[in-house]
Amino acid sequence: MRQLNSTSDMTRYYITRNRGYIARYFQVHGDYNPVLFGVGTALTFAKEIIRLILVDRAHFSSGLSRLIKGWKDARLIYKDATWRPQPPLEEDSEPTVCVGFFVASMLNKSERRRANCGAFVKGDECLLTKNRIIF
Repeated sequence: MRQLNSTSDMTRYYITRNRGYIARYFQVHGDYNPVLFGVGTALTFAKEIIRLILVDRAHFSSGLSRLIKGWKDARLIYKDATWRPQPPLEEDSEPTVCVGFFVASMLNKSERRRANCGAFVKGDECLLTKNRIIF
């Protein structure tokens, strides 16, 4: 069995919130099965509850509130019919990993180096946020 490590309340929020983005992505591409996706979401939520009980007991109330907030935000994303995934990169471009979902202009240089979530850039422009990246 895999070991459960402690995590932050912010991470708990994003774990549950990002399920909304995944659901919309699957819907846009025609791969969405509401029953199976619901089971996966319930299992993810249950895993986080178990992590709170077994590993992060001191943060149970704050962790649970962040899970619920993430779930509510995921529902809003899930219901947003205007959401579209990022368009594919041009074939001749060679993407590199960017600082990610953070607003790059609001981070100082050391924070930009530590942040890494896998968004793609072309040159020094982050295609996900359209913010300029300064290294």
